[in-house]
Amino acid sequence: NDVQFSGRTGNVGLVADYSTFEIDGYRQNSAAERKQFNGVLTTQLQDDTKLKLVANLFDMPLAQDPLGLKQSELQPDPRRAGNNAELDRTRKSVQQNQLGAVLDHRFSDSLQMQWRLYTGTRTNLQYQARTAVAGSAWVGLDRDFAGLGAQLKGKAQDLAQGPLDWVLGFDLDQSAERRQGGDTVNGEKSGDLKRNELNKASNNDAYGQVNWHWTDAQGRNPYTFTAGLRRSSVELSNTDYYGNGAGNGNVGYSATNPVLGITWHAADTLNVYANWGIGFKSG
Repeated sequence: NDVQFSGRTGNVGLVADYSTFEIDGYRQNSAAERKQFNGVLTTQLQDDTKLKLVANLFDMPLAQDPLGLKQSELQPDPRRAGNNAELDRTRKSVQQNQLGAVLDHRFSDSLQMQWRLYTGTRTNLQYQARTAVAGSAWVGLDRDFAGLGAQLKGKAQDLAQGPLDWVLGFDLDQSAERRQGGDTVNGEKSGDLKRNELNKASNNDAYGQVNWHWTDAQGRNPYTFTAGLRRSSVELSNTDYYGNGAGNGNVGYSATNPVLGITWHAADTLNVYANWGIGFKSG
């Protein structure tokens, strides 16, 4: 089922969609349910200022897992569940909610600014089947995340050798996830925790880029030259509540990455370009 709505009144506009999904599943222990909402609210606060609010809500309370079958199991009954799937009620539930806001302001035709803000949560709970060497278990992930970013864009049109545009910005993001796990009996949690830790990750980035559209004697812009720089820092940490701190630790990474590029506008339908840059990967 799906319901959609869109409309506008005055300076406020709304687009929303709500859907539900249910299925019994072809195989045993393969039913699933899902509900989802997506909405965008926009409002013109002033002539040069616009605010956009975004909401994404996802709820999957049940997604049963029928597990895999060997060929010898599949041929007599393709609808059956895998070994121990029904006994241990193998399944997963997921919920994720996210809210965000984007604020755009135009100072002039050649200078604009944008602010971005978001926050959200995600939970994931999975019940697994027992194996020949281990009992059944559950795994739970509970995450909170948030971020902030801003961008300033500008143009300079009246340069003798051609116009240029530039951008400056930063991003701040963080995530904290509680990881837990333990044993199950007949598909329900049982006994003490076998895993309990808190994983955190955060980053802060600052960047700038300029594009120069070179103008020749005939007033054409056959080339665009690009130069940019990005400074990135990443912090990772773990707090171990199960092992009395034995798994505690943290690490940080940082780098400054340049990029250079040139584009030849050979024709209206053909661009030839070359770029050079340095990448950054944490971990």
